[in-house]
Amino acid sequence: MNDVDNLIQILAKFLGPESPMLTAQTRWEELGMDSLASLRFARKVEDALAIQIDLEDLFDCVTVEDLAAQIRSSHSLPPARG
Repeated sequence: MNDVDNLIQILAKFLGPESPMLTAQTRWEELGMDSLASLRFARKVEDALAIQIDLEDLFDCVTVEDLAAQIRSSHSLPPARG
């Protein structure tokens, strides 16, 4: 499983059973998450991946894929694979 898939899995669990179909190109605005929900999601990602996310970076990301790239860049993780 690659980093985008990991984020999608974390996001789906965070949103619960009523979550829409999620892809790498899912835009945060499509999910209707406000700043508090975004903060809670960031904490879930941090816990799951044992990293720290700069909230400014989170709010600069438009899609799930953008966030995965930002995490890779900030934490020197290898590029995503298949």
